[in-house]
Amino acid sequence: MDKNKLDQETEGRMRPMIDKWKISAESLEREFESTESPWKFLLILNLFSFRATPDSKDTRLNALFLDGIRNGKWSPIYSHPLFSTKWLMSTQFSQFDNLPTPLLDIVKEAHREIVVKFEQYRLGQNPSESMKRPAPLWLSVSFVRHGESQSNAGSSRIMDPQLTSRGRYQAAALGKHQKVEKEIFVELDLGAEVKALLIAGRSDEAHSLRTDNGRAVQPTSVRRRHRTPGGESQEDAARRAQLALLHLIFDHGVQLVSPPEQASDDSHSWDGTLIDGIPHLVVVGHNLFLSELFESLKCWEAATHVETMVYRNAGWTRHLLRLDWPGDEDEDYNLNSYQGFWFGLRLKNWYKMGL
Repeated sequence: MDKNKLDQETEGRMRPMIDKWKISAESLEREFESTESPWKFLLILNLFSFRATPDSKDTRLNALFLDGIRNGKWSPIYSHPLFSTKWLMSTQFSQFDNLPTPLLDIVKEAHREIVVKFEQYRLGQNPSESMKRPAPLWLSVSFVRHGESQSNAGSSRIMDPQLTSRGRYQAAALGKHQKVEKEIFVELDLGAEVKALLIAGRSDEAHSLRTDNGRAVQPTSVRRRHRTPGGESQEDAARRAQLALLHLIFDHGVQLVSPPEQASDDSHSWDGTLIDGIPHLVVVGHNLFLSELFESLKCWEAATHVETMVYRNAGWTRHLLRLDWPGDEDEDYNLNSYQGFWFGLRLKNWYKMGL
């Protein structure tokens, strides 16, 4: 459903409540403190294009709102504008409800925590005084795949595989941080033609050329939605990867008014040199999750997920990230200004390909 149409229908259903709450800021404040569903309060502000400006008459309500979030009154996340984009309305998102309970609990908790961190970023630590557009958040992060393990070296699957001697050598070599210019994408069993198609973003064509013991491999759109019994699909992993990125940025990013010199152009290239004043994190993981992280950065505001990445053992990439509010600096700063496809926030990515 179109978001504007959804807002119109919601406003129609809530018009009596809206009229009641419009009487005065004081009555709205009383309703907020007594209601068992504070998300309705946020929805009212959103429908009225609540503007967080220095001369706003509603700074007191912002303070109440943030206090409500911090006190854990916010359990449903579906009404929050952060999740009211196309991401929320996708079929993949609705399928989160069918995840096994342990995974579903983790996802819901991640959503709740992200909303808290987002509102602290949006409103500032002192919302009654800090109401201007927040400065962008900056963070550098390296994604590193583990060295060769026993499972990588053999055909059998081991529940708790250890690194092989080759894997330990790879880890030690990576720790020395030798600067080697080499393409990170490896063919594995794909072949040159499949590799070229993947790099070009034509993943369905690439997978149509692959076979699995004589059987055709499913198209990307179908394969990515398939959920293993008791587990998750690649789309689920991609959503978790996106939430993980936001957690990292909100927890460790720093606000800079002016961009660093290395990130002042419109290109995505970067030599990987760490920048003073911007924290650097290292995330070590498996190929699948790291690939979903990388591809989410590449496709942050795209309508589709394009598969382009494979990390070899001990392979790595380094990223300089900037998360900011959508729109130009001179535009009004308000809850209805979300434009991006994922979460409504813009994410700029400069990256360096490693081994």
